[in-house]
Amino acid sequence: MSHSPSRPTGGPPPGGCGGSPCSCPPAARRPGSAGRKYGHAPAGDEGSHTLGLAQLADPHLLFALRVILPDVEVILGDRDGAVAWVHDGRTSWATLTASGDGPGAAFQGGPRRLLKEIESAVARWERHGRPDLYDFGMTRTPDSQYVWSDDPDTGHRWAVAGVGR
Repeated sequence: MSHSPSRPTGGPPPGGCGGSPCSCPPAARRPGSAGRKYGHAPAGDEGSHTLGLAQLADPHLLFALRVILPDVEVILGDRDGAVAWVHDGRTSWATLTASGDGPGAAFQGGPRRLLKEIESAVARWERHGRPDLYDFGMTRTPDSQYVWSDDPDTGHRWAVAGVGR
């Protein structure tokens, strides 16, 4: 089976091979990934995406993604073109590549479909007026904790998982 560097198919997730010799194509490897494991599920889903990978470099969007999807990490790089490595730190991963003017390629492994989650989170951020990272705040009560944008009383709220359970 041959692999094209711009279209990784299967192989280890963006976390690399966890220190093992890695035979995956260069575009599927994440820089600085030695010793990290994020699961070894092969790409169970291959398709396309219309996300602007340059948009994912926006620090305001990256902050919002950490609020909306706190367990998901997005790492941007350049391997024969723009690429984004996405993982949940456990078993799910996605590699997204950019195309000049059409849809980019998407490869995912593990039980979660992180591309769909990222697309939904970006749409949610846009629906709420694209708040910048300085528009966010956090409130904690004895029973809950939430992040809000724009105004602590009337702004949109995102519950913080694991609090008040």
